[in-house]
Amino acid sequence: MKFLYFLVIFLLFVFSACNKQPKACIEVSPNLTAYVFDTLTLASCSENAESFEWEIELPLDSLNTSNEILLDKIIYKSWAKPGEFDVSLTAVSAKGNKQDKTTEVVIVKDLCYQCVNDLGAEYFECASVYLTKKEFDDQLNFWLSNGYTCVTSID
Repeated sequence: MKFLYFLVIFLLFVFSACNKQPKACIEVSPNLTAYVFDTLTLASCSENAESFEWEIELPLDSLNTSNEILLDKIIYKSWAKPGEFDVSLTAVSAKGNKQDKTTEVVIVKDLCYQCVNDLGAEYFECASVYLTKKEFDDQLNFWLSNGYTCVTSID
């Protein structure tokens, strides 16, 4: 009977040891600072994790009223507005009973161009005014095709 008791305790110890505490870790490429519409790669470098839950802070405006939740190990994300945004990752153990959470702050800067022609006419175009990168690029191409010289005005 004692043998059975010790065997049960031993097996419980072995099975609980197999489900290690995860350690959440976020790897951001190319880095934590980006410009509007740049795509960042957010990858989990977590240890002892089998599933992942990302919570991505979005700019608060009329289109977005909450954060975005994603479940992949690697995600690709861009922002259409400048600001500082929390990126949180919860790493969950194989059995789902242990988890760890970490957060990084991504800084998104606006990308602006100053466009000037030979007559001195001047326009400023910033990416955050547009809904998509294509719309922004189309507007810049309009200025360039009409004799303007456009240079970035990065802070």
